[in-house]
Amino acid sequence: MNQTFPLFSMLIGGEAAQSHIMAALTAANLRVERSFDMQVARLAHTECSCPHHGTEECDCQLVVLLVYDHKSPPATLILHGRDNFTNISLVDSPMQLTRMEHITNIKDILAAEFDKMHVERFKS
Repeated sequence: MNQTFPLFSMLIGGEAAQSHIMAALTAANLRVERSFDMQVARLAHTECSCPHHGTEECDCQLVVLLVYDHKSPPATLILHGRDNFTNISLVDSPMQLTRMEHITNIKDILAAEFDKMHVERFKS
């Protein structure tokens, strides 16, 4: 069974959070691939309105990032942003077999990046 575990919540929009996270993880010699981007996916559905804002124009974002090291299958991060607030979660799946050291490394890298940015964050 797949589960999602909250890592952090922070006061920064989804696009900015994604950019900072990808840069920090890449700088730490991890490979990051974006496997899903809600804003790109909804481009084909011009009639859709946002369930949170009720309009077609919104800043909601849902991104799935696969984070690879050189020793294990990828860790999966989910970024869900809305109204300049982003939740970052980790997917735990028995199918992925991600090493705990890899997960701990990702958490440490992200915590250091958010501290460096002086972004208010909340441990979820």
